[in-house]
Amino acid sequence: MLKLETEISLYLERLKFIFLNKMIVVECIKDCDRINLFSENIGPFKRGRTYKLPFWKIKPFFERNYFKIQSKNEINSSLIQQFAENERDNTKLVKRQNNFFIEIKELKRLIKNKIENRIYPKEELIKFQLHLESLLHQRISKIEKLATSTPSIEIMGRLTDTEKILFEGFRSLIKDFKEFLLD
Repeated sequence: MLKLETEISLYLERLKFIFLNKMIVVECIKDCDRINLFSENIGPFKRGRTYKLPFWKIKPFFERNYFKIQSKNEINSSLIQQFAENERDNTKLVKRQNNFFIEIKELKRLIKNKIENRIYPKEELIKFQLHLESLLHQRISKIEKLATSTPSIEIMGRLTDTEKILFEGFRSLIKDFKEFLLD
């Protein structure tokens, strides 16, 4: 079992690395001079303009409230609630983008930053966490059921990259358990 835990954590770290290098479109909230980040000059940035940069480069600017995500669906508690309700109302897994949970994890960190800077109330994080746990519970239950069967390619296509790792982990554990009992 230790081997399985190690493999899963390595895969998840790789997925997080891929996400951190994903290009994100942001809008500058306030002017910022050029800064040196790991021997690379970044900026200057002008208020109201949009920029497309890897997530890891813009993360320090998020933390200092220089940027906001340029997206129609910025992740917040009500959007997570919609995802959870949609998942609850469907018997099959709802297709999500591959980096869905990694993105949520990083954006949760940004919400915490907004709470610290008094942009969001503390209740926003509590609601966000409750809805996220509901969503996770729904999806994990469905993945657990899938692991006991042989799902179609179409059904497997509904899993995110992180969920595929979880699915393979469940499947391996179930297989080992069955072999142990049936031998």
